[in-house]
Amino acid sequence: MIAIENDLTSLVHMVKTKQISSVELVKYFLSVIEQKNSEINAWVTILGEQAIEQAKLLERKIMAGEDAGYLAGIPFSVKDIFFTSGIKTTCGSKVMGNYVSNYDAAAVSKLKNAGGILLGKNTTAEFAFSHLTQTRNPWNLAHSPGGSSSGSAAAVASGMTPFSLGSQTGGSLIRPAAYCGLVALKPTLGRLSRYGVIPVSWTLDHIGALTKTVQDQALVLNVMSGYDKNDPISLRTEKIQSHITRLKNLNGIKIGVPKRYFDNIEEDVRVSINKCIQNFIELGAVTIDIDLPESFESAVSAQAIISHSEASSYHMDTYIKKKDLYGESLRYRLAVGMSIPQTAYVKALQVRKVYIQQMQSILNSVDVMITPSAPNTAPEGYGTGDQRFNSPFTLAGVPSLTIPCGVSKLGLPIGCQLVGKALSEESLLRFALLYEESHPIGRKV
Repeated sequence: MIAIENDLTSLVHMVKTKQISSVELVKYFLSVIEQKNSEINAWVTILGEQAIEQAKLLERKIMAGEDAGYLAGIPFSVKDIFFTSGIKTTCGSKVMGNYVSNYDAAAVSKLKNAGGILLGKNTTAEFAFSHLTQTRNPWNLAHSPGGSSSGSAAAVASGMTPFSLGSQTGGSLIRPAAYCGLVALKPTLGRLSRYGVIPVSWTLDHIGALTKTVQDQALVLNVMSGYDKNDPISLRTEKIQSHITRLKNLNGIKIGVPKRYFDNIEEDVRVSINKCIQNFIELGAVTIDIDLPESFESAVSAQAIISHSEASSYHMDTYIKKKDLYGESLRYRLAVGMSIPQTAYVKALQVRKVYIQQMQSILNSVDVMITPSAPNTAPEGYGTGDQRFNSPFTLAGVPSLTIPCGVSKLGLPIGCQLVGKALSEESLLRFALLYEESHPIGRKV
């Protein structure tokens, strides 16, 4: 029967081999939500009966021997900035009222077409741009799960959903996953369609999934990837394999370790990352000290300028009419964006262009770069955390992946971030899979 620690890959196998029905699976996760959500607050909308009815429909197809899709009968959830047909999208804000879209976001549509069953929608920091969350971290309820994909991370980590979709403009996939002991991959910009997702920054927005395992990541990315004419930056690329083959070792693999990037981090994080690097060496890899691009410092500022400018541009008309409906944290950030001169925005875009070239050159010299996923463990209270280990790679549009690599003295998870050159997701997944299977870290369920 189902165990709360079952990962997505295991559940897919269980449904396909008829060890469990899709109806039983949906009812199980709904029961976990009922047990746990009151203290964690990871859900905005829960589709109880609707999800059960969808499961019954898929179950009839499965029993009839029809092809119901690779994810047939598997529940999932999404951050509440993804449009969902017939279901309200709140973006964590009073501004949206009871807005209901008449179509699904491209990623949601792909998951449904593969047989996935939408369980509901997870909490988000307001419009995925506020620095505050009301969701609690399952590892310690006094701590934040990070953000802005707060509910997605907390829901997966607490066993309320097998996987959830989130987004990242700065560090909103990688950081919550690290704070909650999960795996997340921010793919190459354009790898996954953003169509039907409320934007923060059309230049920087990425989407991705939060999962329990590396293999789960590959499965979800395989289903969601593919060119989409509705997203102007969508890439025509080969699909990621749904099942990643395990490497025997990392002999000859070059791991880049950035100089001057490990300052001002928690000691537990430093110890875990150094141990992680040593583990990769024991698996056969060699480490190479690398210098960050000359434009690195200005690139960090450029990311902030671009995201603030584009977010304020998107909200401008609504902000003028409904300013009082925005939360205080978001009002402040939008006001900052509105005060940025056009010349500064244009300069930031120029910095980004140079930075991408410099970063790609560095990443081409190694097989993977390794950094902490965050400078700290999950913060107490309601803040979403520090994105400085994530935003530079979001700006560059290159893939980054976080895997659990340790637990702090206070019992909070620590993540290791692997960064690769553009379109190197499968390589990152293979490196991560070998590490995950060689050095398993306990999950919070």
